[in-house]
Amino acid sequence: MDRLIKNIVNHLYKQSDFQILEIHNFQYNEIELPLMLSYDLELNELFICTIIDSNDLNLTNLKLQVRLNEYLKSNQEILLQNIEKNVSNFEKNTTLIIFTNKTSTETLKKAIEIEEDPYFFKKHVLILNENEIEILKKEFDDHKELFHSKLKSTINDLDLFNKFSINEKSDNVAFYGVVAKLYEKLPFLKLPIDEFSKINLLTKIDQELKNAELFNIRNELLLLTGNTEINLWIDDLIKENENG
Repeated sequence: MDRLIKNIVNHLYKQSDFQILEIHNFQYNEIELPLMLSYDLELNELFICTIIDSNDLNLTNLKLQVRLNEYLKSNQEILLQNIEKNVSNFEKNTTLIIFTNKTSTETLKKAIEIEEDPYFFKKHVLILNENEIEILKKEFDDHKELFHSKLKSTINDLDLFNKFSINEKSDNVAFYGVVAKLYEKLPFLKLPIDEFSKINLLTKIDQELKNAELFNIRNELLLLTGNTEINLWIDDLIKENENG
């Protein structure tokens, strides 16, 4: 799992045009964690992705994030030395993203506790079971440098979304479920809005308005400019209803 996640995260960092920092191995007690750091120059935000075994998640809110915060403070100059801009208040703009494996029903409970903890960093926990890891590996191996594009096309597929919504069983739908998790937990993945989908949605809205005999009202509203005209239109509508 570790190597796969490192490769995927590094790929997504590159595709997001982030300033990629070195991968550091962070030692905490007997636990060694890979820290995959990147910096969003536009939003002035530091992202830290790491991998923690679900059995060690309970340490995150107790001592691990305290130690990690100390590590970032003491190594700030080294970590951020290649960033070509003045970095300020990065501690307040740091997001910690934890990848973990699902080993029991307690995993979700621990993850929620971590995400709701208000101290130090914004935190997201992405839980992947063995099957989801295998699905990710297959798709990443199949698409390599086009993996980011594959994620965007998958999350934007309305047919897959509908099948996922009714819990249809297939490899493509299973991958859609994994992709949905990535978009939910990785804040640097931006949800694309397909123009075709927007056009379809507008067409559907227009059809529903026609069915309800409200399409003419829609056209009238679109012609109004400013609050004064809108208020006058509402007053006239109220008067019509009172007289009717």
